[in-house]
Amino acid sequence: MRASDDSHPRDRTLPRREPPAGSHPLALWRTARLPDIEASAIREVRRALAGGVCLHHRSWPAARRGEAAAAIAVTLDLTRRAEPDPAVVDLALSTVLVAAWRGDAAARTVLAHVLAGLPPDVRGGRPGRPGRRRAGRRPPPRR
Repeated sequence: MRASDDSHPRDRTLPRREPPAGSHPLALWRTARLPDIEASAIREVRRALAGGVCLHHRSWPAARRGEAAAAIAVTLDLTRRAEPDPAVVDLALSTVLVAAWRGDAAARTVLAHVLAGLPPDVRGGRPGRPGRRRAGRRPPPRR
């Protein structure tokens, strides 16, 4: 990580909310508001992404390095299925979170769009465990 990774364009005098205690770094994209995220939390997300995680997508290495376009491409490609794997969603959107935190407008838009579509019970603190889904019938597949 470079020293420039710690800087954030936000005014440091504004009050901040800490992410929920015990939340996993890869769940930060859905548990904390973007303006409230500290540089130290982004470092933790980047450490978690740098681990032995491998998604089978040609843009995954670039997304892990923090390239916004690659992060968005991975997210859109791997989450477009009707019910994507929650762990894959956490990995992909964590890369988008890093780019959005750095100020990339497209990454912020993708993150806002995904968060707006989440049901309230999905926001949890552990990666790959979005919470229990509501009982009921599934909607018919899109054609």
